[in-house]
Amino acid sequence: LLYEINNNLSMVFFVCDGCGETLKKARVDAHAAKCRECYSVSCVDCSQSFFGDDYRNHTSCITEAERYEKTIFRGSRKLDESGTGIRQQQQKKVKRTPQEAWNNTIQVAAETAPSSLKSYMDQLAMCENVPRKEKQFRNFTVNSLKLRGPSGEKVKGEIWALLAKARDDEKKIREEQEK
Repeated sequence: LLYEINNNLSMVFFVCDGCGETLKKARVDAHAAKCRECYSVSCVDCSQSFFGDDYRNHTSCITEAERYEKTIFRGSRKLDESGTGIRQQQQKKVKRTPQEAWNNTIQVAAETAPSSLKSYMDQLAMCENVPRKEKQFRNFTVNSLKLRGPSGEKVKGEIWALLAKARDDEKKIREEQEK
C-alpha cells in the first residue's frame, strides 16, 4: 500500500515511443496493453527510455528547482549509477538550528531527569516548539504542562535548572571538541 501511495505522489510523465502519447506513470501499463507500437516509454523530464516495466523504478529524475531555475540552480545534479533518478545524499555536516539544538538538549535532560521530573520532561521532549528563554519557557509550561500555583512554580524552577545545566554541559563538551 505504501508503495502505491508513493507512486501516486510522484508526478513522473512518460511518452510512448511508438505512438507519442503522453502518459502518467499509473497509466503506462494500461496503454502498453492497448498500443501495438508501444515498445518503450521515455521520461518527459530526462528523456531516458525504459523498456518493459523498467519505468516503475524511475520515481524522479530532476527536481522542480532544476527544471524551472535551470542556470541559477545550485544543488547537486548527480544521479545514481543505475540511472533510476534516486539522488545520492551529500555527506556534509549540516549545522543544526538553535531550536534543534535546544530540542536535543531537552531530549538529553529527559533521559537523565530525576523520577520526580521524568513525566514532565517526557512531555516536553514530545513538543517541538519549547521556548529557549526562561520567561517564555515558564509561560509555556503553565499552558502545556498545566503547572500552576506555588507547587507548579517549584517544578518549573527545577525543570529550568535541569535544562540550563544540560545546556551548559553540552556547551562545555562542544568547546572541548573544538580545541
